Amino acid sequence: MKGHDWINTCLPDELIVEIFRRLDSKSSRDSCSLVCNRWLRLERHTRSSIRIGATGSPDLFVQLLASRFSNVTAVHIDERLSVSLPVQLGRRRVTGENSSPASLLKLHYGSSSEESDCDSLCLSDNGLSALADGFPKLEKLRLIWCSNVTSNGLSSLASKCAFLKALDLQMI
Repeated sequence: MKGHDWINTCLPDELIVEIFRRLDSKSSRDSCSLVCNRWLRLERHTRSSIRIGATGSPDLFVQLLASRFSNVTAVHIDERLSVSLPVQLGRRRVTGENSSPASLLKLHYGSSSEESDCDSLCLSDNGLSALADGFPKLEKLRLIWCSNVTSNGLSSLASKCAFLKALDLQMI
């Protein structure tokens, strides 16, 4: 019957969560999460690991992911990949001389220095702190080419992530 959801009304959340746990690949999980909003919400709660490439504004991206995926225990951040700019930061549309990727980032970060423009493209200590706050169950963290992370950020991470067992730092 069109318009009536027979399956979703019969399946309890626990059963759908078990279905997600038995899916091997990320692509399968992603596909199943598109069934409906309920399945998307349940899939987000079952996700245990995430991978983050270079995003253009990684500190914001980490905060966004932390708000969506609450049970993540493993995070892999690799900034070797090129950043695809321009980055859309919200709904504001900018045209003219202020429409360059660096200008778009300046709008968000409130910065006008060249050095700050480049720094905002990499995960910083603030982003690492947001990661620690957003993923309290974090057990494994891999940082590759995260050149703006310092010992202060790592100290913050260590103090906030009591369950952290493995930290892999490459080319920092």
